[in-house]
Amino acid sequence: MSVRQPSSDDAVVSTLLARCSFPPADDAEGVTLTVAVSGGADSLALLALAVATGRPTTAIHVDHGLREGSESESDLVAQVCRDYGLPFAAVRTISDRADDSAHVDFAHFVQNVASRYADHIVQR
Repeated sequence: MSVRQPSSDDAVVSTLLARCSFPPADDAEGVTLTVAVSGGADSLALLALAVATGRPTTAIHVDHGLREGSESESDLVAQVCRDYGLPFAAVRTISDRADDSAHVDFAHFVQNVASRYADHIVQR
């Protein structure tokens, strides 16, 4: 699968960019957009719009492992990023639970584990 590089010259992309709050590339020189991408249509569209701004863009995918086959979403995001020539990081979390209190576990994970490594991941 190959993905067409998004361009602000495309009428649809241009119309959508006008509704976004991304600063133009010349307003934020050197600033990288970091986009959380689930692999769904909406986050992939957001990634395409970020690329179309012309600003450096990095994609981050977090696989919570809560659905069977969720690793294929990470593969999809990785392929799109490869086609766009973007830096990409995938983080897989492992949880023993997927119930109403899973959000508490995730918050604990972000604060006590992921935050220690996130800066290093984004910097690469």
